Amino acid sequence: TSFLSYARASPSGRAATRIGDFIKDISVVRDEIAAPIFEAAEQCKPPFFKDQPQEKANIYYHLGFGMTTEPRLEDSGKSKWYRVPNCSKIVMSAAPLCDSDELCRKIKNPLTYYFRRLAEHARSGAGE
Repeated sequence: TSFLSYARASPSGRAATRIGDFIKDISVVRDEIAAPIFEAAEQCKPPFFKDQPQEKANIYYHLGFGMTTEPRLEDSGKSKWYRVPNCSKIVMSAAPLCDSDELCRKIKNPLTYYFRRLAEHARSGAGE
């Protein structure tokens, strides 16, 4: 949740306390951040939200909208917008998510990795 939201809403890496400081249309949150998370939850066996529907509200809570299933931009900041955990915490609790390379071993946060790779990509002119 936090990686996806910061990568999409704050690609500059600039720190903020509210997702609403970066986006002006709530559809970004609903369609580009929450939707892939909800789709992945449906792929679980059994589907994650089937027996835990309150977890949808928990997703929005961690995005900073408070406990709601219908977020609005004006609700941004009602709860804390959670940052991505540091690499050491991810390695400890979710090691299969990590496939570290040389750059990864030099940083402490997965978002730093993402932003540095994004900058390298832009400098090299890739994607043009």
